[in-house]
Amino acid sequence: MPPTGTYATVDVRRSLSQTLTVKFSFKLTGLGWGEATIADGQTSAVIPASYLTDVLIEVLAAVWSLLEGALDARCSWELEPGEYRWLFTRDDDQATLRVLGFPYNSWENGPDEAGKVVFDFRGPLSELASAFADGVDSVLKEYGEDGYNEKWHEHAFPSQALSDVKALLHP
Repeated sequence: MPPTGTYATVDVRRSLSQTLTVKFSFKLTGLGWGEATIADGQTSAVIPASYLTDVLIEVLAAVWSLLEGALDARCSWELEPGEYRWLFTRDDDQATLRVLGFPYNSWENGPDEAGKVVFDFRGPLSELASAFADGVDSVLKEYGEDGYNEKWHEHAFPSQALSDVKALLHP
C-alpha cells in the first residue's frame, strides 16, 4: 500500500541524545513498498520507498562512490507522487548526507534548492558508510534474498553492491 500524502509523511524528531552515531534501517511494508529510517542521535527521519526505484542499490552505489574517492554522489527515490533526493558529499574523511523531500516526481520538482530538508548529517565517512552497510545487511538477515525479492517484487536484493561496500570498509 502506498504511503499517504506526499513528503509530509516524513517524521523528523529531536532526541535528548547528543551522540552523533548515524544509523540506517529499512523495512518492507508491503508488496513493492518500504520505509527507511535514518537517524544520527539528534534527529531522525522515516522515508517511504516504492518499487519505482531500486532504493537499496541506489544508496549503496552512492556510498561506494564516496568510499572510492568521489567528492559527491546522489540518488533519488521516486514515489507516487513524490521524491526523496539523497545528496552525499565527501571532504577528506568526513561526509555529509542531506535528504531532500519533494511533493512531485523528479521531472517536476526542479533544483535541489526547491526541496525540503528532512535529514542532515555530517560525520566520519566510515561511520556513514558502515551505517548503510549494516542496515542493508540487517535487511538480508531479516528477509533473506528470496524473501526480499518476493516482497520488494521489482528489484532483486543488492548482494553484490553490499559486498562491494563491505570490501571497501574492511579490506
